[in-house]
Amino acid sequence: MVIDSSPRGATVAIGAEGEAEEVGTTPYRGRLPAGEHVVTLSKRGYRSHTTTIRVRKQRRVQRFKVQLSELVTGTVVVDVPAGSAAVGADVVVDGEAVGTAPGEFEVEVGPHVVEIVVRGQPKQEEWIEVTEGEPTRIAAAIAARTREADIDVDAHADKAGGKRRTDRDGGRGGAAARSRGAARAQWLAEAGMTFAGRHFGYGGAMQTPNLRPYDADFVPAVHVAVELYPVGRGFLRGLGAVGRYDRAIAVTSETSEGVPVDTAWTQFAAGARYRTRVSGATVGVGAAYGQIDVSFDPAALPADEAPSAGYKFVEFAVDGRADVGGVALFGGVAGLWVVDAGPTAARFRGASAFGAAAHAGVAVPVAPHLEARASVRYDRFALTFAAEPGDTHVADGATDHLYGLLLGAAFYY
Repeated sequence: MVIDSSPRGATVAIGAEGEAEEVGTTPYRGRLPAGEHVVTLSKRGYRSHTTTIRVRKQRRVQRFKVQLSELVTGTVVVDVPAGSAAVGADVVVDGEAVGTAPGEFEVEVGPHVVEIVVRGQPKQEEWIEVTEGEPTRIAAAIAARTREADIDVDAHADKAGGKRRTDRDGGRGGAAARSRGAARAQWLAEAGMTFAGRHFGYGGAMQTPNLRPYDADFVPAVHVAVELYPVGRGFLRGLGAVGRYDRAIAVTSETSEGVPVDTAWTQFAAGARYRTRVSGATVGVGAAYGQIDVSFDPAALPADEAPSAGYKFVEFAVDGRADVGGVALFGGVAGLWVVDAGPTAARFRGASAFGAAAHAGVAVPVAPHLEARASVRYDRFALTFAAEPGDTHVADGATDHLYGLLLGAAFYY
């Protein structure tokens, strides 16, 4: 087989990440056993490209060619005042040590996290947006008398004129760098499948017989979510717009009498989030407006008996994400200020409601700018009523539990 690239002269490595072996440069001619093989091509000034080729068991030469994308770079300048004790501090870009201060470092254009590290001192961290042309300058502000490198530097990384090129797409940074990339991305789009459940029931000893509970498990729903951080500099670089939407697919419920009822189930939220870095983790706070709606076909179930949900609420949330090796753990909690508890609460005298939510999950980088995600979310609404004997509907209150298991992926940049 022949592996070629445009432009030519790219290094060819064959094997999965962590096991790849360099075999030559393009155009590379060699032999491989029949089957699938992971091939990575890398060339200075271009983005690394990883693909899977299928080698067939046949005599004729099989050819594979890849078009490499040019890597657009900018310059980060780390300044240290003359005579400062911060001279020689480690400079780390997106989790990879790239040299020492003072110095100039070439990186891909776009958002980056730059750390200036001196062992035994609080590190200086800067979120920057690197552009092509004008250098991005950072002033080192760490005062220290001694320093020790506490970051493992890749002994095989390229060096030229005191500079090192970093590939934010995961060439040298590996899975850990890609995991950190999602936390600082300017935009992120998540999609997947949610398997949702709901358990709703009334409380009180004097319940009227026209109150129906509701139980459902593993209801499939499509899920999408987005995050957008449009400002790349200054205090506002951490401010973004966020949103999520879930819609159940072809749901049919069944009454206690065995009557099928068409059911619609949707939920969404949209608002703002501010993120920052705290002790190596990303922490966010935000507020959003949301709705959760569960409705039933009135032709099959009387509207005043249906266990409908129509919550409208303002969500105040705090969340966090921390990288552990090559994966990320994330989670958060939220208080839900219910502004409208929907048709179920409207049946009762003196109804009020409040809610809370929590979520947790894990993200695993699978490719540059792409990570697989698995997470769980739980929402709880507590309703209280001031119903009196003789009312059409009588109960002391109700509790609504909603949960979901999400399996999906997120693409970010």
